[in-house]
Amino acid sequence: MILKKRWRSLLWVCLLLVTAGTLAAGTRAAPAPASAEHRDWKNVTLLYLSDIKGKIEPCG
Repeated sequence: MILKKRWRSLLWVCLLLVTAGTLAAGTRAAPAPASAEHRDWKNVTLLYLSDIKGKIEPCG
């Protein structure tokens, strides 16, 4: 009976440690946001090699 309680207690301790480790790993710092000022975009021309029947896919 005592052995069963010890195993249960050990299981709870292990579960708490795993949970704490998971939470600690998930709380790292977020990366810095990218700057949106860089605007040297270039026009792109799409060449379809099959009949698209006048339908163009939406872009963006």
